[in-house]
Amino acid sequence: MADSLRVVNLVAAGLAAGILVVVLVAVIPLVRGLPPAVGLLIHQRFDPLVDRVNPPAVALSALSALLILLLDRTLTTPAAALTALGLLGSLGVAVTSLGFNTRINRLVRSWSADAVPDAWAAVRARWNRGHAVRTAAGLLALCCQAVAVVLS
Repeated sequence: MADSLRVVNLVAAGLAAGILVVVLVAVIPLVRGLPPAVGLLIHQRFDPLVDRVNPPAVALSALSALLILLLDRTLTTPAAALTALGLLGSLGVAVTSLGFNTRINRLVRSWSADAVPDAWAAVRARWNRGHAVRTAAGLLALCCQAVAVVLS
């Protein structure tokens, strides 16, 4: 069962981190270089699509890490420490998402692309910073879980 949990954990952490990285290195620069109305429309339409996949992947990564810590009695101390750190990384993604990005997404969904508020650039910059933090947390989760596999 521990091996199955590790597979689920790595796939979920990899999917979550991969999506976060693509947004960081591709979507954010794309939106930054577009006229505000177009950037706003992309934000409004892209985020709900990503939200169908990424929050469940982060939750599955965190849950599987917790189950590994609770159920795998053969876990070495270094592997347990890295699994716990990976769990904290997944929780960091969730906290950052809920604390920053999701709030901004709700606000931005209420805006019209026909009359983009002057606050768009500042709000988008805050969203980008929050996203960079959660991307770092997601990569931490993935790297720790991957190394934990090697050490277990």
